[in-house]
Amino acid sequence: MDRRTLLGVVAGFGAVALLTGAAWSAATDPAANPPPPPDMHHGGPGMMVPGLFPPHALDKIGQELGLTPEQHQTIQGLFQQAKPGFEQLHKQMRANAELLAKTRPDDNAYQTVVANVSQSTSEITAQLVLQGSQLRAQIFAVLTPEQKTKLAGIEARMKDHFDGRGHPPAAN
Repeated sequence: MDRRTLLGVVAGFGAVALLTGAAWSAATDPAANPPPPPDMHHGGPGMMVPGLFPPHALDKIGQELGLTPEQHQTIQGLFQQAKPGFEQLHKQMRANAELLAKTRPDDNAYQTVVANVSQSTSEITAQLVLQGSQLRAQIFAVLTPEQKTKLAGIEARMKDHFDGRGHPPAAN
């Protein structure tokens, strides 16, 4: 097997893992899974944009930050405004996952599908990073310097408490 073919296979396995995870996250019952911590997202922009807390955490984090009602409403509006764009990107990720899952490795077009899904996933990921970063900047613009400092403390606390997958550390 030449190097190019090997890289294609490795990229294909990586894409399968990424897209299967995205599809799995989208298909699981949210009631069975607790929400991720503020600095970790599953299926949201935060997985690519550390420091962007999820919309469902706004009330709790807002209390800790001492958001005014106006700030809370503004941030909630920013999340609502960004939601359709993120939903569209997640829909594209799910479509990629489904395409990859239904294409069998012995299909003559398998390598082409893997390459196309890999390229598409790269583009979608770039859009998630860009949109998430823009949303984070808009939210930061609403916060006072004191609230930004408090948010950094919350993020540090959550990072110390949770591992890279958004779960408490495993018992040894």
